[in-house]
Amino acid sequence: MILSIERNKIWQNDIVLWNDVVKKSPSNHRAYNNLGIAYKSAKLYDKAIEYFLISIKIKPDYIEP
Repeated sequence: MILSIERNKIWQNDIVLWNDVVKKSPSNHRAYNNLGIAYKSAKLYDKAIEYFLISIKIKPDYIEP
């Protein structure tokens, strides 16, 4: 039960969720892109660009960012 409660904290918002995914899978280009989208939605554009660029660096042919 305690593990479930702790895991639910990760789902509090998209930024927390995708930061957790990036931390656990640092080579996942889609995770960085989704984190960029989350920051963009929060109007944190500098952070969004930072994570879009990381996504592009990992997989240059990924067109989404």
